[in-house]
Amino acid sequence: METQEKSSNFIGRKQETELFTQWLQQPDAPWILYFHDKTQNPEKKGGIGKTWLLRQCAKAASKHANIGVLMIDFFSVDNRDRLFLAEKIVLAFHDLYPRWDYPAFARIREQYYSKKMESAQGSVSGDIAEDETTFTAIAAALVEDMQRLEPLLAEEQKTLLVIFDTFEVIEDNPIIAVLRRSQTFPDTYSSSHMKILMAGRNRLNWNHPNWRGRQQEVQSVALPPFNEKEMLDYIDAEAIYSHPPQDEQQIAALYKRTEGRPIMIGLVVDVLNNRIQSLDKLMTIAEQHFEERLIPQINKLENPINWVILFMAHAYHHFNLTLLEQLLDQIEPPEPIRHMSREEIARKLPRLSFVRQASTGDSFVLHDEMRRLVVKYCWDRLDPDKRLRKDISRSIITYYSQPPTTEPQNEAWQQLCDLVILHHSLFIDLEGGFKYFKARFQMARRLRKRVFARLLFQEVQSFTSAMSLAQRNETRLAEAQLLLLEDAPDDALTVLDLIITDHDQQWYADNYYEILSQQGQCYYRKNIWSEAENHLKECLNIITERNDNQDLRAGLLNRLGYIERRRGHFDEALNYYQQSADLFKTPETMHNYADTLNNMSFVYRYQGKFDEALLHCKIAWRIRWQLFQKGGIGEIEIGRSLSTLGAIYLSAKDIAEAENRFQAAYEIYTRTNSKRDIAAVCHRLGQVQFERKNFVEALTWFSQAQQMAIESNVEFYITSLIWQGRVYREQQQLEAAQSFFERAIDRALRVADNYQQVEASIYLAGCLAAQGKQAEYQKTLSEVERNANERNYYDLLARIEFLQGDLLYHQKDSIRSAFQHFAAYCRYMALYNHGEYDDAIQRLVDALLGISSQEETKLILQDITSYWKEHGLDAQYPELLAASEEVRELLLQ
Repeated sequence: METQEKSSNFIGRKQETELFTQWLQQPDAPWILYFHDKTQNPEKKGGIGKTWLLRQCAKAASKHANIGVLMIDFFSVDNRDRLFLAEKIVLAFHDLYPRWDYPAFARIREQYYSKKMESAQGSVSGDIAEDETTFTAIAAALVEDMQRLEPLLAEEQKTLLVIFDTFEVIEDNPIIAVLRRSQTFPDTYSSSHMKILMAGRNRLNWNHPNWRGRQQEVQSVALPPFNEKEMLDYIDAEAIYSHPPQDEQQIAALYKRTEGRPIMIGLVVDVLNNRIQSLDKLMTIAEQHFEERLIPQINKLENPINWVILFMAHAYHHFNLTLLEQLLDQIEPPEPIRHMSREEIARKLPRLSFVRQASTGDSFVLHDEMRRLVVKYCWDRLDPDKRLRKDISRSIITYYSQPPTTEPQNEAWQQLCDLVILHHSLFIDLEGGFKYFKARFQMARRLRKRVFARLLFQEVQSFTSAMSLAQRNETRLAEAQLLLLEDAPDDALTVLDLIITDHDQQWYADNYYEILSQQGQCYYRKNIWSEAENHLKECLNIITERNDNQDLRAGLLNRLGYIERRRGHFDEALNYYQQSADLFKTPETMHNYADTLNNMSFVYRYQGKFDEALLHCKIAWRIRWQLFQKGGIGEIEIGRSLSTLGAIYLSAKDIAEAENRFQAAYEIYTRTNSKRDIAAVCHRLGQVQFERKNFVEALTWFSQAQQMAIESNVEFYITSLIWQGRVYREQQQLEAAQSFFERAIDRALRVADNYQQVEASIYLAGCLAAQGKQAEYQKTLSEVERNANERNYYDLLARIEFLQGDLLYHQKDSIRSAFQHFAAYCRYMALYNHGEYDDAIQRLVDALLGISSQEETKLILQDITSYWKEHGLDAQYPELLAASEEVRELLLQ
């Protein structure tokens, strides 16, 4: 909600406004300027004039014809909606350059809203889930349009200044205001003609994932309170009947009492202007009691303005004159409320220093810090048992529960209504409000509305101090679920650990399955397969014992199959997948059945059983085709079957057939504009050219995959960087290769993709060794070994050992040391899967056959046998010793 700027003269902040002007005009300055409170005392933060300063900066910037200004206040729930925010940015750019249009963004946005409308009108069943690929597609369309705008803005040297106020509201999760999860806040949508001015109560947390490593992008400025001169200037400008104090002692006394905080100075002026008390009278209040005595002077404002302020403070989120009229009609306060016309109220309210009026309509905003102070010093004394405020809350709930009298409101308005109702339901009755929260929160989770889920959680979190232990446990569980929805599994696990440490016994027993499930999903996201398997197996046992929800059981089996596949345990993976397929083989879940068959084909492919892989994949493709013909699924699923077929043919070295299938999938994905799937199949087409050693063509495909994945899938983005590095490594362009591997590692670290971080680090280590950068190689290798060991990535540990062995093997004086690594390579592959283990044995034997000295070969064979037996592998994995014995018999006679 935009608010009108007061007509008052701007006071003070000369240094800050000059700094802003310099920053705005310096092209090489950090693109973000951030104002925050200087004080570290949480009770004294807020009310120091940040909003006032931002508005003055906006006014100064608006004087430049080549600068557009957009103001966003995160106190307004609307402005925390990522699509709503993106739309405002688009419109601001359009105002800055009216000849620019945005067809791609407009088209995909219209499609999104059409689906929403169909859902609201019941023409499609249920609500539309917020698939993240939808929002990344919207962001991609916006970036596409912005790329056409960039040269136009550059030609006319135009810039958009976006101003964000009340950043503290979203500082813990700024990603809620960004369309694409692969980006950080604030998002420029690839525009180089955007500057950001922000204000919040707290310093930026450089350890927060959003800000880590970004210090060079931000110029932070700590805002102190007013100095004495600024205080006097403010009083002189705003006081109607009084003059600023002249006596130095009185000036010093007033400054100490207000602490120079503009919100307190403003209230002093309000008290003077409304002739509630004189300045001399105010000065009799002891310094340590000044705040608690000054704030209640609001009760002495003209009736009904005093009650309006109290109503606004309790209403909190949203307040307008229609709601006020309902409250005045329904609420019986302890004293009569004098009648005053709507027009007179609307005229008098904005005269107060702590009230702002919306630029349109009849809505008003109470300064958020003043709301806290009014609740603390006015309401708690006036209404100690909360009876009157509960009556107000009931009336507010009634108001926001009513259907709109005119045309249907947008989704942001509906969410605002839910948030208001939740807040006041919690205030009236914590237990009842909690039930309302759970219903709305679980709906938001189910539909993947992570922004709305975060807003709901923030609302219930503010009531934590009044909760029972069970309710606090429930709140923490919701927080963990939310963090997982926001792709923060580490933080989610931390919260779940807090529940385990301190919980209500009965609640914990009732929610044990959900806690296990969340932990399992966290480890699953982190690619820590052993922990994920343990937790999900226990979940499976619980569901099996209950003998209910077969779809949930089938889903768990499918996920366990994927875990075993990633661990290289292919027989176990097939067992889980088969059990899942048996449960999904019903008319209602035939699409899940096809997905499971497709998953099984991947396993058969890894086992080298290409006929079985093709059979399962083709059956899945046939089922999907039939469902597509009936309108049961989209064409994208057909493309995914074709892509899987291509992967099978590629593994079987049928390159031409693989390319045909990938091209067919590529056509479908392009037709449906599925950037995520385009990125995936571009990788496959790049691999085809990589196999053919057509490195230029391979780079073209991997580069296209990177561009598609920027907006759609961070995992594919990292993969594209790794593959480009591999191409340059094959071409001996080592510095270029190193750059791509380092970029992949950096992005994997930012999104906590541990597996790809380790994988890229292995390639980087090899690249460093090839360049002779021994110290960097050893450091990288040490870190990557530690990370892989912590997570039991046996396949990657095997690759690390082979890398070390291969390097030593080519140093003729380190042959025995090389085979120690080759033996470890075989060991990890044995633990990973049997097919890879067989290949490892063959590579070790080939290396043995390359040794000319029989005496050295004999010693190496003894080393291998000792290593294998020391690790207790001779009984379960005798194949390596058998191969070693065969070499000994053939070579050492």
